[in-house]
Amino acid sequence: RTFSKAVDFLIDMLQQQDDPTRLVLYETYRTAQAQLDHRETPHYLKWREAIADMFEEPRYAIKYDVLSPSEI
Repeated sequence: RTFSKAVDFLIDMLQQQDDPTRLVLYETYRTAQAQLDHRETPHYLKWREAIADMFEEPRYAIKYDVLSPSEI
């Protein structure tokens, strides 16, 4: 678990217990703008390029609202 005050986000990576090749990466941002800003950072752009060929299925996003805790 990583929290960055500089970018205002929390990131977690989960590994499926019965299939360790399956991972879930989820990020929580304080604002929608913080997410957009993060996607423009040099390290994100480098990461996105580096992982492009690592997936059997295309990446996709599902958006949720944080219910608890009220602050990240």
